Amino acid sequence: DGLPESWPKEAHGSVHSPHGYLIPFGDIEIDLDQALVAGLYSHNKGATFLYRSRDKGRTWHRDPAPMDAEETLFEPALIHLGSGRWLCAARSGGLKLYRSDDDGKTWTLQEQLLPGLQYPAHLLRLPDDSLLLSYGNRGFPKGVDVRFSDDEGASWSEPYRLLDYQGDGGYPSSIVLPDGQVLTAYYAKNIEGHAGYHMGVVI
Repeated sequence: DGLPESWPKEAHGSVHSPHGYLIPFGDIEIDLDQALVAGLYSHNKGATFLYRSRDKGRTWHRDPAPMDAEETLFEPALIHLGSGRWLCAARSGGLKLYRSDDDGKTWTLQEQLLPGLQYPAHLLRLPDDSLLLSYGNRGFPKGVDVRFSDDEGASWSEPYRLLDYQGDGGYPSSIVLPDGQVLTAYYAKNIEGHAGYHMGVVI
């Protein structure tokens, strides 16, 4: 289960398993026992899992239970809230928000957070201890939006628009800079001043 040598590894980093090709997505987090944790998914129902490494990334082992045995979940964005509490925003007809209170061993669906065409997500802890959710909005008008939570993801603010694009785009990821500002990277096609595909940042 720790990525056996018999499982062929694709050039783009996915791993072939009994559940199909598993694709890593999002940030690597740290669990209650200081192990590294990554989310992997396939295009099959019940095949989104956590993988953990207790040797600084040399080997990885899959948690036995899927995040949701009845759903096909894509692009799981994880964040460890501390004390074994986790959130995961996963793409499935929009964004579904899952919660775990036992260090990721079991998960429950908290809510359908966003409707269709609003995905995928990234979750970040801000210096004031609130949470930032950034995501691509492929509905009209298209763009990259963010929402905030002051109660560990139990509720979320109305969306704030970071930028507009007219073509393809999304997949934002945010970090906190040393001066406290937040930088969000994204990709898009056809924004004001640039018609082609590009990666950009918003501070």
